[in-house]
Amino acid sequence: MLYGAGIAGSLFLTIGWVTTGLAEQAALDRLPAQIVFLDPGASPFHVLLVDKSIQELLVYTGGAGGITLVGRYACSTGKIPGPKQRSGDQKTPEGIYFFVKRHLKKDLAPIYGDMAFPLDYPNQFDRLVGRGGYAIWLHGTNKPLKARDSNGCIVVENSTINILAKMIRLHRTPIILADKLAYSGTGSRRSDLEDARNLVKRWCRYLARGSYSQYRNLYAANRAPGMRWWSRWCDLRKIPGDGHMQVEITTNELAVYRQADLFCITFNQVVGSHGKRLTVGRKKLFARRQSGKLKIITESYLGKAGVRHAGSDRLFAAIKEIGDE
Repeated sequence: MLYGAGIAGSLFLTIGWVTTGLAEQAALDRLPAQIVFLDPGASPFHVLLVDKSIQELLVYTGGAGGITLVGRYACSTGKIPGPKQRSGDQKTPEGIYFFVKRHLKKDLAPIYGDMAFPLDYPNQFDRLVGRGGYAIWLHGTNKPLKARDSNGCIVVENSTINILAKMIRLHRTPIILADKLAYSGTGSRRSDLEDARNLVKRWCRYLARGSYSQYRNLYAANRAPGMRWWSRWCDLRKIPGDGHMQVEITTNELAVYRQADLFCITFNQVVGSHGKRLTVGRKKLFARRQSGKLKIITESYLGKAGVRHAGSDRLFAAIKEIGDE
């Protein structure tokens, strides 16, 4: 097992796949603050984290056994320090992203090595705050790996990208990019998780049977859907039938991440009525604390729709599908 200096101009050694000793960090209750919660009831899945300050990529696995560090690798990020702001600035973004595609070696120029995974940069939050640029990938390389040597991508050795490929689920596996990873115990994570769970619980309750004022209060200023959308939704959320039972909205497989003061909350959104249940898709909320409470800034779905003929609004499509059954 070799540990690299990760400093430009110094010896840069590959940090290989680690199979022993890494679970100790999780056992000592010291985890990256960026990982707030991974549903222990969900199928095990992975979280990738990049510490730009030491040019290191870490992999944690979450599942019924808790959250465990299972890999540590050398990586290379942008030549220029700081978070990406615009196209061509040679900076690597800082934030919470998801992999949206896989490119195989046969489709790539040699500079990208054996495989490449494009990220969803710029995401909704990036666009909201005016960040630009495109084509930020995690990829291999056919050249010797050097610290801070990319134009903004996250670059690893080919042996590493082939290992990571087995862990990456498109539209589900996050990669969290930070200037420097912070570590914390259960106290702060418990508080963050409580706030996130409370937000999601109220969001589901108000969406199913609340008023627009209640629902609107969960969002930051000017970020909630408008009254026209709400009126259409209210027309749909009472499905015809005995008693006109309202829909129920529930969630499962919750995951909560945090980068600086920005939270990313993902979960499977499920609608039900009269014994019927349908998964709409995997929802993603970006939120920040305002006046001590988490407020939703942006929302979207990850990946393909879980319902037929979703069009521009998956939730509307799901309600119609349940009503047609």
